[in-house]
Amino acid sequence: MATYLFYLGVGPFERLNAPTGKVSMSILAPAGRSGEGQRALEVARAGLEELERYYRIPYPLPKLDLIAVPEFPFGAMENWGAITFRDMQLLIAPSTPAGEMRYTVATIVHEIAHQWFGNLVTPSWWTDIWLNESFATFVEHKVVERRYPELKSVEDFLSIWTRWGFMLDSLPTTHPIVVEVGDTREVNQAIDRLSYGKGASVLRMIEGYLGSERFEAG
Repeated sequence: MATYLFYLGVGPFERLNAPTGKVSMSILAPAGRSGEGQRALEVARAGLEELERYYRIPYPLPKLDLIAVPEFPFGAMENWGAITFRDMQLLIAPSTPAGEMRYTVATIVHEIAHQWFGNLVTPSWWTDIWLNESFATFVEHKVVERRYPELKSVEDFLSIWTRWGFMLDSLPTTHPIVVEVGDTREVNQAIDRLSYGKGASVLRMIEGYLGSERFEAG
């Protein structure tokens, strides 16, 4: 396991467990708020099942925890088997309309997709970190489209990631998808919207050329 994927959480968490399955899955939330994680837990279970079908490789761990962290500085982080989320991304009121869950669903599936791309298989150095993010972004939209077609994930992919890739590529500050990283102090320079959007769009272009069956077969 790559060292950056280790997570230890300590606090007054409350656990909401998914119904029994081959992978133990739970939401951990601040005390008194675990009930708000029910919809996210359903999305995570559905996403995991769909990702196992897509990758044709079983999820490699016996458990998967999704942890709501108040004031978390990022949207989410794909720690292996213990994914952390900004609490507002994971804890959703039961009355929230399905259309307003698009970003939450995409984020949950994206982070679970990383359990294969990035965690099970990790680049040997940060220069290739774009592979983690581009594959997770690409697969995220494939899986959401298959499981939740009403969320129109492919439209989001084109209007957000592909458009961002074109826009950033038109700027004088653009750079290749692959960014040489000399040491760990330069890692943040290698991860931006080009890593996600342009990389995922290139993968989508390759899939379009090969056909989805050949692409998924590797």
